[in-house]
Amino acid sequence: MAYWSKYGPAGFSTTTHDWTIVTLNILATAAFGESWDFLGTEEQQLETIIENQRQSKTDSDMEMSSRESIAILASSVRLLTLTPRWFFSVPPSFMPTKSLKQFVAAHKQFEQCMKQMVGKKKAEISSGEAINNATFLSTLILKSEEAQNEKHAPGSGRGGLSEDEIYGNLFFYHIAGHETTAGVLGYAVYLLAAFPEWQHWVHEEVDAVYKPHIDVDKIDYKETSPKLKRCLAVMVRYHSQNFKQFALTSCAQLEVLRLYGPTQFVVKSTIGPYGQDLEVEGKTCRIPPNTLVMPNGIASQTLPEYWGEDTLEWKPARWIASKTVKGNDSSLKGYDGVAKESVLPPAKAEETFLPWSGGGRVCPGKRFSQVEFVAIISLLLSRYAIDIVPREGESEQEARERCFTVINNSASELTLQMKDPTSIRLRLVARN
Repeated sequence: MAYWSKYGPAGFSTTTHDWTIVTLNILATAAFGESWDFLGTEEQQLETIIENQRQSKTDSDMEMSSRESIAILASSVRLLTLTPRWFFSVPPSFMPTKSLKQFVAAHKQFEQCMKQMVGKKKAEISSGEAINNATFLSTLILKSEEAQNEKHAPGSGRGGLSEDEIYGNLFFYHIAGHETTAGVLGYAVYLLAAFPEWQHWVHEEVDAVYKPHIDVDKIDYKETSPKLKRCLAVMVRYHSQNFKQFALTSCAQLEVLRLYGPTQFVVKSTIGPYGQDLEVEGKTCRIPPNTLVMPNGIASQTLPEYWGEDTLEWKPARWIASKTVKGNDSSLKGYDGVAKESVLPPAKAEETFLPWSGGGRVCPGKRFSQVEFVAIISLLLSRYAIDIVPREGESEQEARERCFTVINNSASELTLQMKDPTSIRLRLVARN
């Protein structure tokens, strides 16, 4: 917020890039207990220059910090999925290009950091030291150690995780949880700026929950998070080319995900020797064993029979059910109004909502991403409003329409991404 605020009325165009830094820092804290300062585009460019100068004075295998290595790997997900494991055994100095040298060096550094942290945490647990600040790493090791101790019990399995499995979980935790949440935050901020009526709707809830006397740096998760229902509702998303129809409505994370989720398809596979039977319109369809199945999430999340005739409108309020509100009056009646609202999908729609997949193999980071999104959006909107900076001669309404056009000009790379997000300048306006 401090970084964005310094640009004043001229605004900033680095929104999507900045969210990747924020989510990376949050993951580092949750996974390893690391605390990193935010680096905006300018600071990051300066750090890169300094790092290049430092590397020119060191050996060709390129030394780097754990922060640098995680950032490089998190931005190279597509390359990671295509690279065989043996490739990383080759010294970075043997790589033909600078980018490949950085990539291989980052992988080596991250692997080395993980081994050191796992070894240190295991030693602490073995010596009986108390785990004061639980992280993803400490929880993985602690539960794995408990399972190892129980593995000789009758009927137990092999118990615990191998070190490679611990490394794999930590690695996947960072890569899968980084770009996806950053993307959702990017779409949410642009949508809230394009549709200020929904931004005001969230402001109302945030003002009710974050009373003036509350120190937001000391708020309690268990008490506060369940009250921020409208912020959570904003998280879902959709596609629509009709701006006027879209502009009639507005809610947060869930509605962003419904229409602009980072992954467009859910990848599943039939397991076992018999395949899977599906009942479709009264007929039984057999899917053979070991068959890849990819349900279309965006299609199922916009079916009118489940989501209503306004299915292509970005309408966060569709996720909110109130015990007292009637008709279109969704305003809060003071602080007590928060307690009278619930986050619920429309009737019959729950099983068609697939951004985190579902069933026994639902995304393990689902709740983490929800809490992260709600914490960030609620804190941001408690202090600021987000506006679009109009171009010369452009009205506010025209600027919002242009922003919505940029939002819809998206393509699925590894995740869904806007093609030209830097063409939109946003600005923060301090709230009284």
